Amino acid sequence: MEGPHVFTSGPKLEGYKSVCKGDIEIGTKEELAQALDSLQGLRVDFVKITDNTLQPDLYLESIRQTRKRGFAISGHVPYAIPIKDIVDAGLSSIEHIPIS
Repeated sequence: MEGPHVFTSGPKLEGYKSVCKGDIEIGTKEELAQALDSLQGLRVDFVKITDNTLQPDLYLESIRQTRKRGFAISGHVPYAIPIKDIVDAGLSSIEHIPIS
């Protein structure tokens, strides 16, 4: 059957007490590694990261570790981190960015 190729991310990475059901909630580097193992097992095309409750240092580490595993990374941009730091960490695609 012909049709479009659909790229999927699976559950997104987020901090504890996420505002969205179904997120993979992480708060440590060990939980990040387990989450990425899980996403690799699901054979996702890319990883999505949001920042509602994810701590800034773990947000950046999530980008770096995801990139090391060869995934593209889509994410929201947190206010607490300069965009240059996010780009330097390896974010592939910005999903939402506040303009003020």
